[in-house]
Amino acid sequence: MFRERQQLLEERPSAQTWRRLERRLDLHNRRHLTVHRRALAMAAAVLVLAVFLGVMGLQLGQRQWLSLKPQAENRFYVEHLNPQDADPDAIQMLEYNRQYQTTPILVEEGQASQKLVVKNHTGR
Repeated sequence: MFRERQQLLEERPSAQTWRRLERRLDLHNRRHLTVHRRALAMAAAVLVLAVFLGVMGLQLGQRQWLSLKPQAENRFYVEHLNPQDADPDAIQMLEYNRQYQTTPILVEEGQASQKLVVKNHTGR
């Protein structure tokens, strides 16, 4: 069987078949080069964009730093507060918080059947 098929392997293709094969190989090589060129162009575009954004970021950063420098030197100042300008409700709330934050809440233990009653500091 191999000997019968061996003649087909030794047979030379025609000139037209060789030309078609060469055209197909050339077309394949051109496509392959086109794909590589496209990939290289995309990588170059990304690199150019990254460099551009980096330079712009540095320029913008320097401008912002220069514009913020005078503000950074004067950002601390003393504010004079006037007690007459304060909101009375806010003062009352602060006093209430000061009074009850330091006062411990006393809860007496009892039996489970007993009723819970809040003890008043005034003795009532």
